[in-house]
Amino acid sequence: MANEVKKVIWAFDPYTDISSTWERTQEAITALKKKDGLEVTPVYVMGSDQLEWVGHLEPPQLDSVEPYVKKAAASRLEQLKLKVNEPVILKNHEDSRRSDIQTLLDYVQKQKADLILVNTHAREGVARFFMGSFAETLALKSNTPILFVSPESKKIESLDNLEEFIQSKSAWVTQVTLYGYLKTRMGTRYVLHFENDEFMSSVNLAKWNIYSVALQDLTFYTFSYLKNNFNYKDVEKSKEIFIKILDDEISNKMPLNIIDGAKNNFSERLHNINWDNYYNELPFNPSALSLYKWAPIAEELKTLDRKIVLNSVILKWDTVKKEFQERINF
Repeated sequence: MANEVKKVIWAFDPYTDISSTWERTQEAITALKKKDGLEVTPVYVMGSDQLEWVGHLEPPQLDSVEPYVKKAAASRLEQLKLKVNEPVILKNHEDSRRSDIQTLLDYVQKQKADLILVNTHAREGVARFFMGSFAETLALKSNTPILFVSPESKKIESLDNLEEFIQSKSAWVTQVTLYGYLKTRMGTRYVLHFENDEFMSSVNLAKWNIYSVALQDLTFYTFSYLKNNFNYKDVEKSKEIFIKILDDEISNKMPLNIIDGAKNNFSERLHNINWDNYYNELPFNPSALSLYKWAPIAEELKTLDRKIVLNSVILKWDTVKKEFQERINF
């Protein structure tokens, strides 16, 4: 794909205030710009939520806010010292995330862009945007490839760091494999399906079920790895972390029946686990099979896709395993 990229739309938020996010974005754009003739255009969607912090007693028009936004955008780009096009400010008069995204995608299509660059700034990068926010909706609706840039990864030096890693990477694997499979199988028609409430209900059901198994797999893998490579003894902490992650997802509208089922399944697996061998014995097969089971695709088509689907999940987990081994510092 990199050889074909000529025009990049950078979904730019000048109000992000995490230095490592900007550093990683600089690196990504610098790498992209090594290709001759490639242009990067920063684009900020200015929605009605901006009206709240301007200080007017009466609801102003977006036009009155635009100078503040342009100034912030120019200041941020000056700090970054990147050779990019002048920032584009798009106005969205509807008060919803979906309409913000549609405004951005309409512009991307009009410009015939080859890639969307998004710098994430949630507290766990890819983790929290996955469950029901801007980036998930963008990933669902975009026909254009997306490059997500998250803040610099921290070393995993504590159980809190480990919990963050398990949650974020389980969410990432669930997202990219489920949505990737749906887009591949449906082709150019998939965007129309995502406007169908019944289909989206099936997607959300699949998402939470796959995620619940991915969490189990990665929790067991990481604690098994720690026990065998770092002599970590307190493997019972795995259940504590797993339950905390699930309880935190209640605020993200994870269905309670799926949470309860996941807790029961985790307890059963915990009772039978061999901590000495788990991390070396196909640790992620359950979540791969979960994608195959829950993806809302006709059964006769899934049968044809079985090997490809399972391999796609395992390949993503291989990336996670490598990152874990590089970041762990217990």
